[in-house]
Amino acid sequence: MTPAVQPSRRLLHPSSLCAAAALAFTCEAAAQSCAPFWVKPDPFDVRGFSLTYAVSGPSRTVVDSGPDAGLYVHGTDHTRPWHERGFVARWRGHGWEALTKGIRHVESFAYIVVLDNGGGPKPYAAGRYFNPLTGFTYKGWQWDHDHWSETPAGLIVQLGPGKARPYLSFDDGTGMAIYGSGAGGIAKWDGTAWQVLGGPLANVTRAAIVPADLGSGTRLVLVGNFTAIGSVPLPQGAVVWDGQRWSPLGQTFLVGDIRGLDVFDSGSGPHLFVGGLFTLDGVNVHLIRYDGHAWSAVPNAPAGIRNIKAFNDGSGIPGLFITGDFASAGGVPAARIVKFDGTHWYPLGAGSGYYSEGMQVYRDVRGPSLFVSMGGGNSSPVGGGIVGAGIAQWVGCPNCYANCDNSTAQPLLTANDFICFLNRYIVRDPYANCTVDEVINIADFQCFLAKFAYGCP
Repeated sequence: MTPAVQPSRRLLHPSSLCAAAALAFTCEAAAQSCAPFWVKPDPFDVRGFSLTYAVSGPSRTVVDSGPDAGLYVHGTDHTRPWHERGFVARWRGHGWEALTKGIRHVESFAYIVVLDNGGGPKPYAAGRYFNPLTGFTYKGWQWDHDHWSETPAGLIVQLGPGKARPYLSFDDGTGMAIYGSGAGGIAKWDGTAWQVLGGPLANVTRAAIVPADLGSGTRLVLVGNFTAIGSVPLPQGAVVWDGQRWSPLGQTFLVGDIRGLDVFDSGSGPHLFVGGLFTLDGVNVHLIRYDGHAWSAVPNAPAGIRNIKAFNDGSGIPGLFITGDFASAGGVPAARIVKFDGTHWYPLGAGSGYYSEGMQVYRDVRGPSLFVSMGGGNSSPVGGGIVGAGIAQWVGCPNCYANCDNSTAQPLLTANDFICFLNRYIVRDPYANCTVDEVINIADFQCFLAKFAYGCP
């Protein structure tokens, strides 16, 4: 199983770049400050890929270092037979690498998540497996450096109420372990079975978990509309696990929907942010935060939030990145993606034409980046967003924008970078929007020339 075949590329011959190169070296080379920019991480169509987002928490799909380092995604290849369309791929900065050894006959993957059961992080995948003799079943696999092998029985089973699914890894002081849903509640995997924490969740339809350090050590925080855990009545809203029991976290609030949660420090300490739909103090709100003492609504947060992710893009303004089906936030035009620094709202260039339900942070050869899976649902472009469907990459600083071809050999900047930029300019790739505005035009070409003349930092 392999991703869709890379289409042919309309390359421009280097001889046609002589005039451009001459201009680049004769223009005034003022110092170029680093600025984040949008780019598609590969020239071929990746609309079949998905960055997993689990309603029950911010599933991590990145291994930061070691032989398995990379960003892992799952997708569907419609050129394959129907019972073999599911595949997993890895991004390391140069082309998508299909990881197929050890898996066959997967109709589709439900999710992929990176977990650490004490032996270091590794990707786990789950999906619909087709057995030619018995039909469909639900199976899980783990990536062992160069091949897939089946997960232990019980770790991953058919999705549904009361079924088991791993979400994240966490060390509560007794060692790294896998946590997720099992036995109808939040559970810990002991290596052979799920051990429920405190008892099953009562009357729950919406719940999300995340490890959070809010000033007294890292704890598991559960947000949801449950009414009890086991035999212990608990108010709706949020509770925290101290290793022995669940206890309320802040005041009660009603949960209508949960669309992402993460910890972000805007300068006054780490706060837990949760996006979705809530009723707090009798008012419907879309983004709330816990400051270590109480929950409060974030003013002017947009409706239609789909996901949130803390990320420092090196621009000097760390932020909480928020995606959703909106055209503005806090009075600022922002097409379906916006950055919030705790007080102010900032657009990300011209934004996206499609909303997202997946975001992951990963550093590749371009620089520290936020990868965003665009094209959720049947959304249509709003606000002039230029980033189309597929996986887009918001590249932070430090970076070298002019190194279009991602080369690592010296010299970094060559005529190949001109070829790369001009071909991306021709097809209106978001990378070619050098000025980071709503249009791709001659100003972007001049911007690239200036950055090329300045060189890499």
